[in-house]
Amino acid sequence: MKGFFDTSVLVPVFYGDHVHHQASLARFIQFDKVTGCCGAHSLAEVYSTLTRMPGKQPVSAEQAISFIGDIRERLSIISLDHLARRSRVCGCPTVLGSSRYRGRRDLRRHAGTLCDQGGSGNDL
Repeated sequence: MKGFFDTSVLVPVFYGDHVHHQASLARFIQFDKVTGCCGAHSLAEVYSTLTRMPGKQPVSAEQAISFIGDIRERLSIISLDHLARRSRVCGCPTVLGSSRYRGRRDLRRHAGTLCDQGGSGNDL
């Protein structure tokens, strides 16, 4: 895998009024199931965030489910359990750290790019 997508990139992909929509969408379409992934928990976060976004055009539950389908078609979905197992096999510290920072740092060891905060794409 080359890129791990954070919720902060996935939400703007599907919310056209978001300030980072263009940058996030551009990054999203560069990846596929072989080269990109996101955490399974991100699907729930995307749904929850999109259906509660303020604005002129709220996202319906049906639209949010459709967007989740788009994510599932384009990216590999991985669970935190999978990341923890993989890190033990390769001898890396566990991904399931006590802080968000540690988890993100450990993800960087497994992905070539961590796509976060508006599609910035921190190359690793």
